[in-house]
Amino acid sequence: MKNIVKALTVALLVVFSLNNVAAQTKVGHINLGELVSVMPEAKKANAEIDTMQAQLVREIDRKSNEFRIKYDQYKADMSKGTLLPSIQKSREEELNNLQQDLQGFQQRAQDDLDKRRMELYQPIIKKAQDAVNVVAKEKGYTYVLDSSAGTVLFSNEADDLMSAVKTKLNIAK
Repeated sequence: MKNIVKALTVALLVVFSLNNVAAQTKVGHINLGELVSVMPEAKKANAEIDTMQAQLVREIDRKSNEFRIKYDQYKADMSKGTLLPSIQKSREEELNNLQQDLQGFQQRAQDDLDKRRMELYQPIIKKAQDAVNVVAKEKGYTYVLDSSAGTVLFSNEADDLMSAVKTKLNIAK
């Protein structure tokens, strides 16, 4: 009987201490992706990226047209049957080189664009993260989850910090 009373007492103490810890834990959430997208710095970064992307698309179009023109000429000459084997081989090599150059350029262009996007967005994300940290500390949060990452499965008792962080960053609601 004494063992049952002791076990029940220990169980009750554990339950009450867990409730006390849970009551002290304050959880909030924010969609960090949405926050970053409404920051003025992100709009400037997007404009720069759009400009770069337009330049790259123009260059890719130019290279594609050059390839298409040479390919169409090659097909026309082949259909006439007047190409010497050495000329045919030379043109095929030229077309192959143009195609490889185009593919290489597309890959390098995408890499350059991705690198620039990272350079532009790192300080923006840091600024947003710093603001979230400040708001979380001011409001006494133990945890703040990023709902844009899909990590929040249930957030009934969590508070959305979006408006407080927007206020901290002076972004209109």
